[in-house]
Amino acid sequence: MASKSSLKDFEFLNKLGEGSYGTVFKVRRKGKGYVVDKKLYVMKTIPLRQMDRRGQQEALNEVNILASLDNPYIVKYYDSFIENKVLNIVMEFCDKGDLSKMLKVQMGRLLPESKIWKYFIQMCFGLEYIHNKKILHRDIKSMNVFLAKEDDVRIGDLGVAKVLSNTAAFAHTYVGTPYYLSPELCEDKPYNTKSDVWALGCVLYELCALRHPFDANNQGALFLKIVRGHYSPISNQFSPELREVVDLCLCKDYRRRPGVQAVLNRPGMKERALGLNIMIPNSSIIADTPVTMNKPVESVSPIYQSKMAIIEEEDKLNKVEKKESKPQVKKAEPLGQKKIEPPMFPASPYVNNKPICKPLYR
Repeated sequence: MASKSSLKDFEFLNKLGEGSYGTVFKVRRKGKGYVVDKKLYVMKTIPLRQMDRRGQQEALNEVNILASLDNPYIVKYYDSFIENKVLNIVMEFCDKGDLSKMLKVQMGRLLPESKIWKYFIQMCFGLEYIHNKKILHRDIKSMNVFLAKEDDVRIGDLGVAKVLSNTAAFAHTYVGTPYYLSPELCEDKPYNTKSDVWALGCVLYELCALRHPFDANNQGALFLKIVRGHYSPISNQFSPELREVVDLCLCKDYRRRPGVQAVLNRPGMKERALGLNIMIPNSSIIADTPVTMNKPVESVSPIYQSKMAIIEEEDKLNKVEKKESKPQVKKAEPLGQKKIEPPMFPASPYVNNKPICKPLYR
């Protein structure tokens, strides 16, 4: 059933951005001369001039399917309608922007590992949900991962690339610098959900290194780097587990690359999520898995590493104290440091009025 909403029902507050697919505005719904609610929304406007009426309806139907999705880590879609050959999508407003802007604010300062794990696990839950719905995102990138209150992740722009697959706008996305394309897409091979996992790995790498794993001056050179799969490792200050997950997601062979459920099902992942107070959706594969440890595993953040360093230092001090408590054996002093006592001579150089030794001078 088509929506009865129109542009007149919304108050446009300001423009948030503009991309390959359209323009994004911050809006508020209004009635006849008054504002209905104070809640803020995002409206994305996508020109459909190159689509016929059937194509427009198919696009709108697909957006309506996306609007039916219900997951705490996906941007909520509220409404959509076509007016003047423009597709308008009304969705949740995330007041903290996207991951791309957040990383720029870091100014080269690495994120704490605990925050990286939080973002990554929440993205996995969102991606797991849409994959279970047989939907490919196709455009996972830091600019499409938004932050709501309490720094919770929301994956946005679901299926927009699929909606625009018959327009010139979709082809335009390959003209720029596609940092997140998987090797199979670069080689024009069939792809599945594993391509979304590759893009997720690129975002994870970006969170760790504050840069893209693959970069080049032109698209051909970039494709070559992606297909070869060579990238600089992330900092050694991060835990081996985090570095291993980056390598798994960026495995160039999609047959060996894990699906998102396999990533979530790794040992200790549920414990880590609980330790970070992440809400686990009931639909997730790890929702009913038993917790393997009594205490949730915390991420190995720099603070945690410093605590471990203090504990190790205390252990060393305790060993030194135990060693010092043992009976000490006096070692022979070096000859150069030994104090030589002067020889003992009689108080008088004469004994029985006779000299002890001959005088040196007469």
